[in-house]
Amino acid sequence: MILEQIRIKNFRQYYGLQTVRFSRDREKNVTVIHGDNGSGKTTFLNALIWGFYGKINLPKSGAICSEKAEAEAIEGSEIEVFVEIRFRDGVKQYTVMRSVKGCKKLGKFSLLKPDLLVTIIDERGRTVTPGNPQATIDEILPADMSSYFFFDGERIDNLSKESGANDIKEAIKVIMGLKVLERTKDHLDDVRKIFAGEVKSEANSDLSRLLTKQEALEEREKEIKSKIEEIKKNRNAAAQQKSEVLSRLREAEETRLLQTQRDSLEDQLISVQKKIKEIDSKVKTLCSTRGYLAFSGPILAKTKAILDEKRKKGEIPAGIKQQFVQDLLERQLCICGMQLLPGSDHYEKVAAWLDQASSKELEDKFTEMTAGVKMMEEYRGQLFDDLRSLRFEREKEIDHQQNIKEQLDEISSKLSEKDSETIRNLEIKRQELDDSIRDYYISEGQYIAEQKNIVEQMQQTEKEIKRYQALEAKTALAKKRMEACAEARDIVSSIHEAAAIKTKNNLQSRINQVYTNFLRKGYLAKLNDDYTLQIVKEFDDTEKSVAMSQGERQITSLAFIGALVDIARDQHDKGKNKFFRGGVYPIVMDSPFGSLDPDHRGRIAQGIPTLSHQVVILATDSQWEGDVRNHIKNRIGAEYTLINYSPKSPNASQYEYTEIRGV
Repeated sequence: MILEQIRIKNFRQYYGLQTVRFSRDREKNVTVIHGDNGSGKTTFLNALIWGFYGKINLPKSGAICSEKAEAEAIEGSEIEVFVEIRFRDGVKQYTVMRSVKGCKKLGKFSLLKPDLLVTIIDERGRTVTPGNPQATIDEILPADMSSYFFFDGERIDNLSKESGANDIKEAIKVIMGLKVLERTKDHLDDVRKIFAGEVKSEANSDLSRLLTKQEALEEREKEIKSKIEEIKKNRNAAAQQKSEVLSRLREAEETRLLQTQRDSLEDQLISVQKKIKEIDSKVKTLCSTRGYLAFSGPILAKTKAILDEKRKKGEIPAGIKQQFVQDLLERQLCICGMQLLPGSDHYEKVAAWLDQASSKELEDKFTEMTAGVKMMEEYRGQLFDDLRSLRFEREKEIDHQQNIKEQLDEISSKLSEKDSETIRNLEIKRQELDDSIRDYYISEGQYIAEQKNIVEQMQQTEKEIKRYQALEAKTALAKKRMEACAEARDIVSSIHEAAAIKTKNNLQSRINQVYTNFLRKGYLAKLNDDYTLQIVKEFDDTEKSVAMSQGERQITSLAFIGALVDIARDQHDKGKNKFFRGGVYPIVMDSPFGSLDPDHRGRIAQGIPTLSHQVVILATDSQWEGDVRNHIKNRIGAEYTLINYSPKSPNASQYEYTEIRGV
């Protein structure tokens, strides 16, 4: 997609017909539009967005027509408002015309419904007018992606904050076709519900009840997921606010030392809490593997008492060995010299000792049992020793934790008692944010617990449904359709999961490729699992998080946008993705150098022309001077200035309007 020209007529503060021809030179790919604050830079950006998508992100979004044109209109006459954008995509030339007519009656101005017309000149020179013009535009540049190619400076800054994680996640979904896969899953769920309704209508009352229950559980799970996402979003926003408050406390001379001490104590607190968790884990392991020993005392004591009693009675082990008695009977001669003839009284008396004599096996078992009891007693004693040791260690860490908390409370009290009202308010705000973050975690935990319970109920309900469905012959076809939808959804889910992982890894690599063009070596832009952008520094084979300044946040966000442009172009050229065809997209940015230090302005200015094949910059003169102009001047192919006329300006006008002039 290459922008060729935009024509604006009577749109907002642009009075009459205004034209901008964008640079299409590969080497001089930058178009610059200069303008003071309030001159219409943001309105120009919105003219592009309105022309393509019919949306306006400005105050009084319904006020489309120029106030000067309205004032000059004759009673009963019509005024035409339009934005016409001409661009190329591949070999085809497109003209997008979004227009609206207004009429002045009884001094009031009213607008009709906007009209959209798209004309295409194909490779053979034929003119085609598509029946669904908005769908044609969305196929080239989806509305979901437009905000990453047409954006203002504030949005650039926000992308690298925690609050921008959701925007990044949505961009990734669209650029890699994940959005299509998500919609496919939702559609399959809807179709499955339709088939479930058919099953429900044919099923018996029990099955019908179970299906109704299943629907209710699914709806509740969806609500809980939404609540959890909302809580995470709010928690991230609170965390960002807290981070900003802490940064201000670190920067203030009178609080720097106290805040540094608090940062150190909080690191220590995290370490102590980790140790307590490790101790608790060891206790759980001991109890799960050897806990039975704690209850074995009475059994061991009773067993030992029985063995001792048997030993005292001479029963175990016996005083006479079975083999000794057997030898006497075989020799038929007692140790006293008396003959032991079979059947005699003496023989029978000696033979009776066989029942009382102990065997070798019995003696071995006795020895084994005695040793086992002794070992169990030792193991039991060791268990109690280990538990006592862990309890002592835990109590020590709990005391340490309490000491740290008391020191933190003391620091908080000192900050709250500062003479500076600003400092006191910052500390109060920090405490409030801490409480909010804690409440968010508690709420999230409650919802997660409920979600787990609901999932268990859903699994049980699904089992019951399957049991009833198996008995219903009339539901067989609908059941097969439901199963087919479920199977298809599982396949799509697998594709979605694999694509998400591949996308994240690919995007991570591309972000760093662009990022290194902006900033010094040794730093990496990292895309975390929660889709937040983070700057890390490689240190001793590890990565350490680096706090980002405003300039670094902006550079990080631009690296992300540049990566999106790169991936979209790659997909378009190679046809890699069946779910999103990609494209070659320009970048239009409003005030990208706002409130940046000279060093970061220079770095950003140097890298911006490389982000895309075509770049449009809207900037004030104060932002443009110095390093910005020096780095970009050789890449400028077209340049314009916005001239604003208002009652307060030197070239005063009764009504405010803006004129675009070429430089």
